[in-house]
Amino acid sequence: MTTGHDTYWSALSALSCIAAHYHFESTDSTNTQAKSITALPANRMVLLTACSQTGGRGQRGNTFFSSMPGSIYASIICPVDDISNHFHYNRSLSLAISEVLDNKQLNSPLFIKWPNDIYWNDKKVCGILLESTPCSTRHIILGFGINVNIACSAFPKELRNTATSLLIETGRTLSCSVLLSNICTAFWNNRSIRPEILHRQYTARLYRQGSKVRINNQTGIFSTVLDDGRFGLKTDNEMIYFSAGSPEFLC
Repeated sequence: MTTGHDTYWSALSALSCIAAHYHFESTDSTNTQAKSITALPANRMVLLTACSQTGGRGQRGNTFFSSMPGSIYASIICPVDDISNHFHYNRSLSLAISEVLDNKQLNSPLFIKWPNDIYWNDKKVCGILLESTPCSTRHIILGFGINVNIACSAFPKELRNTATSLLIETGRTLSCSVLLSNICTAFWNNRSIRPEILHRQYTARLYRQGSKVRINNQTGIFSTVLDDGRFGLKTDNEMIYFSAGSPEFLC
């Protein structure tokens, strides 16, 4: 582990919202490492980054492909007013990532696939994982991995039809440290935007809203995401809301 003087720090050291930065050449998971940090500032964030992860995790215990150098594998430990309002931080980070990546001249807009993925068209470019930290109820861990400089041939064969990277979509190699610096700044600023304004921006980016889906053994039309983060499914008879699940799009 290195702190302060690594390849990431030159672009991140000027950020007033970052109190400390821990960088790993390789680790099991930046979220796992974040859970071991006990000195947490009340008014700024702690950032952890890795060149590669050997045990990247996604939602519902799924693994996340993160062993390839050249992408962003990071966790932010952020102070929160109320840990039960975790969706506000999910929404703030999802929009920050989408907005920053959109500025890289992708030839199609990015969408947020509920609950925690960012999609370019129909392919995943980013995954997000929120977790609590064992030493504080006033902080939350937001882990995320972004496929940046990964060629199509570098993805496992089983992911090539479902995942993409900024290199594939733009044809350009991008600076991970500059992207990450911009994302941290945008996320920190988004936290202070009025929730109703932020939520309108969030729902405008929802992936395949209005499509037929199956979630938790219920089938219907993906109607919306409420401002508390619940997934709204319209069936023939009623509206059903889900706090967790993995929607399967049927058409």
